[in-house]
Amino acid sequence: MSLSRAMLVSRRTSLAVASQNPNDRHMNKGPGGFAQFSRTSTPCCISVSQSPTRQARLHITSWTPFTENTIHKQLAAARASRSVAQIHTSVNHSTAKEYERKPTGNVVEAAGKRKAVYDIPAISLTREIDLKRNSTPSSDQSEEQGKHFKLDSSRDSTLPATEISSTMSFTESKDASPAREDNTDSNYNKALALLRSNTPEQILDIKLPYSKYLQLEKAFSRLNPESGTIAEKSYPSLSYDSGTETVTVVTVPGNVHEAGVYQINHDIIGYADNYLSTYSPQSKNSMVPFGSTTTRGFHGPFAKSVKQPDGGVRYITGKDDMVTVVIEVGASERYTKLCRDKDIWIDGLGVKVFILVCISESPQFKMPSAEYEHIEDSEAEVILMKESMAATLESNLLLNSIAPFVYRRHKWGGQLRTAFIEVWRPDSIPIRYDLIQNGDTCDHLPTTLGLHISDLFPDDAWEATDIPNRDIPFDARRYLKTLMVAMNGTAKDRFEDQEEEEDQEQEEYQEQEEYQEKEEEQEQEEEELEEEEDDEE
Repeated sequence: MSLSRAMLVSRRTSLAVASQNPNDRHMNKGPGGFAQFSRTSTPCCISVSQSPTRQARLHITSWTPFTENTIHKQLAAARASRSVAQIHTSVNHSTAKEYERKPTGNVVEAAGKRKAVYDIPAISLTREIDLKRNSTPSSDQSEEQGKHFKLDSSRDSTLPATEISSTMSFTESKDASPAREDNTDSNYNKALALLRSNTPEQILDIKLPYSKYLQLEKAFSRLNPESGTIAEKSYPSLSYDSGTETVTVVTVPGNVHEAGVYQINHDIIGYADNYLSTYSPQSKNSMVPFGSTTTRGFHGPFAKSVKQPDGGVRYITGKDDMVTVVIEVGASERYTKLCRDKDIWIDGLGVKVFILVCISESPQFKMPSAEYEHIEDSEAEVILMKESMAATLESNLLLNSIAPFVYRRHKWGGQLRTAFIEVWRPDSIPIRYDLIQNGDTCDHLPTTLGLHISDLFPDDAWEATDIPNRDIPFDARRYLKTLMVAMNGTAKDRFEDQEEEEDQEQEEYQEQEEYQEKEEEQEQEEEELEEEEDDEE
């Protein structure tokens, strides 16, 4: 039988990063207004500042030979940068110093050394970064409208793995356009169709007004329980961002996505349970892991939002019920969208820690074309495929490599190209922990994500315990091995899914053939009956 199915392609979001260590470094400004670093020092100092009206200014305090065109590039880049928070990427993964955001916006200075890029001369630069909450635009909302994204997959990219998006914080923006009436019905139908089909590894972001979202939510709750898409099950999931009027439909994700959530949740709860058993036994039962649970009760511009996190921790007692930690996992193409989700949880619900996990597969998965090999015995073929995948997994674990899973010249599981974890807290600089860059495991893996036992408690409840605080450890090497095993499972599932789909297509084809035969027989009988009536007349 021939194997065919079209998979929708995900879009990659560009990322960029600022330096962690500001000691004695020299910066260049690259395209987009981000700081780039050079190891050669020159006497020119440029200061970039932003006013509350988002007007960027470039101040040159001393001169070194470079062209006027360079200055225009610097100024254009500064105007384009708007508000960017620092992301730390140092080897030791040290916790960043927290800062307070004043109503007029805070200022952070960054400097560093790195090889000059974008053909701009090396300069010493002090950059003033406006961290005012309302300064970040929703720049890519129109691009994301009505588009599908694929979980756990990504295109190959020439961008450095440590770059991050310029949209680091999102709040309700005047630029956020409401759903257009002419697209409302079309978007509604797209979302409902995906909820019904639950096609694996799909994400759909569309614009809908709140009233239309409620209608979609009601229709979703009435889906036939036998279809496997009822709301009681984890997927498909339906969420709503009232700040941007964006509906997100997420269908059954791959094993890599699920493993990326489970391992972190398991480690947090497991360590907390052991620690509190000694120091505060009455508190350990208050820590409840949760995931894919519909959450409401947000505040401010997110008041009508409805979210379903991938994972997290809730603190529940007789009088308290607070989400303290939230975990979201996605492909790096959706980094900007995940950052907006971060704002909903931190600013809209007051969670203490938001953990963002980005995992990208390369090349992105596609079902084989119609010209793929003809397979006679599908059951025997599945057994052979699993044996091949097991051999690849054994090699990956032995060599600590991340090779793709290939069978019959087709990649059923790609290489894990990028993997990193970011930890966000209210009013503080986020910290990034790189695990995989450009397909290679990082040399210096973190031993902690900077989480503490106190992060699992509301502030007043933690003070009442009067117990010593502890860091929660993180085993990065075990985490990566878990992702490798999960990718092996994803490859097997994809192969079996296409087999089932081919069988279903064959059954549908046979049913169609039988239906057409019955129609032809019925038409023949009607023609014979008409001829008999004509003869009688």
